[in-house]
Amino acid sequence: MNSVPPLNKNFTIAVIFIVSLSLTLMIIGKNASLHYSVMDLGLATHTFFGINDLEEYSRMLFGHIQPYLFLYASIWGLFKSTYLIVLLQLFFLLSPIYYIFKKYNNISVIAYLLYFPLWFNALFDFHIDHLSIPILFGFFLAVENKKYLWAAVFSIALGFVKEIFILQTIMCGLYIIVHGYKSFNSNRKIIYIGLLTIVIGVYYFFISVNYISSQSSDIQSFGIASGAYSWLGNSISEMLWYLINNIVEIIIDILNTPRKVIYLIALFGALGFVPLLSPGPLIVALPILAVSLLSSYQGYYGLGHHYTAGLIAPMIIAFAGGLPRAIAIWKRAGFSAKWFTPILLIGLLFAHIALSPSPISRLFWSDKVWSYNYRAYIPTERDRIIKKAISDYIPAGLDIVVSVQNTLNLDSLMKRRQILLFPDGVSNEKLSPFFSKGFQSVDIEWRRVKADYVILDIKRPWFINDQGCKWLYSECTDKETAAEYLEWISKSRKLMNIIFEKDGFLILSRDRDKTS
Repeated sequence: MNSVPPLNKNFTIAVIFIVSLSLTLMIIGKNASLHYSVMDLGLATHTFFGINDLEEYSRMLFGHIQPYLFLYASIWGLFKSTYLIVLLQLFFLLSPIYYIFKKYNNISVIAYLLYFPLWFNALFDFHIDHLSIPILFGFFLAVENKKYLWAAVFSIALGFVKEIFILQTIMCGLYIIVHGYKSFNSNRKIIYIGLLTIVIGVYYFFISVNYISSQSSDIQSFGIASGAYSWLGNSISEMLWYLINNIVEIIIDILNTPRKVIYLIALFGALGFVPLLSPGPLIVALPILAVSLLSSYQGYYGLGHHYTAGLIAPMIIAFAGGLPRAIAIWKRAGFSAKWFTPILLIGLLFAHIALSPSPISRLFWSDKVWSYNYRAYIPTERDRIIKKAISDYIPAGLDIVVSVQNTLNLDSLMKRRQILLFPDGVSNEKLSPFFSKGFQSVDIEWRRVKADYVILDIKRPWFINDQGCKWLYSECTDKETAAEYLEWISKSRKLMNIIFEKDGFLILSRDRDKTS
């Protein structure tokens, strides 16, 4: 028998409780200490406000096609609180635990809770991508229970998270066919369900990409339609043709990019490379891996970003499926079966300490990364002063335009028609979108706006728009970005009036009356 010896149930429950409590307290503390960013939690709040309060429903189709934002906006509207949103995100991230525990084993539960992408998806702002995790677990559950029609429903629901996940919808259709063929010896009904899922996915994908591409002349688009993939071609057909004809060169390029190699090793190594022993579920992970590895933007293959969301479910399912084969290899190597689980858990724990931002990680106790150091979760008197200054000096009018440093996210700043990232709107007018009201139109009117107020903090990581200056150990290591940031602060002081300044925190106004 190659079954994996189960862990003590009470031990597993204790780990679930500790992880859930830790993440809850960290999320609450991080929001209270102003350590979330405008991109993307602030922009999410801004979008929820626009959808719920201003009825600007076309915001769900701006930049990305994300219909689930309507549900989040409706929930946000009940309390107008960011705390609710980030905690609800955590709830969805932890919701698969019950399924993993019941369907597989408690070692897989521990692996899920220790897997570093889960922690970054929980603590790195808010991204609608997190919904892909419970939806994909629902898909795999339906497939395992041979509920293939329900599996198709989950697959299609996955595509509505964001257009990048439509590629996974297509692969889910393929997985249904392969799994159904193995289980029922080519049952035609199952094959038809899989093919229908693929057809729907392909059709919806091309509609989505064409729609986003039609906006690209006015906005900087992200994902498949972004400049991160322009080296592959100017259209989906050109990209596919380039991939087919240059596969060897692309693989060599990936292997010659150290960060991409580290990305792959970390994803699989954090689970002891066990998922490779049951590669079937990884079919569903292929689109996300491909998109990350083909991108010229480092964020897509960075370890601390939300782009790993679509990988988590396939990786954990493959891990659970690979455990029996792992212990069989362990025994054939001459090792005692009783040591398999302890050694595996030690490996998982070591990877967690090395890669995650949890309270037992190196990141948590190091000053290296501002947003994940333990101080990021402890509100200070300075944070209270900043909140009060913003409340006292920034009016709450809908048409008041604020240009804010990316690392200064506060709910009250997002509740307006326009929000700009510093230094936009300081010296020149910024072309900004104004959305139509209601469902009747998705037209966007572009107008030029200037910032009425500018909010800065030189003791937080410096940003030019959403471009950081590689803030490490409390200082900017990108000298070029640092020089540009300081130049913009100097320019802001000349063009605008300082109405509040204390301990490196500034509020500037375009009004001539100085009130500080």
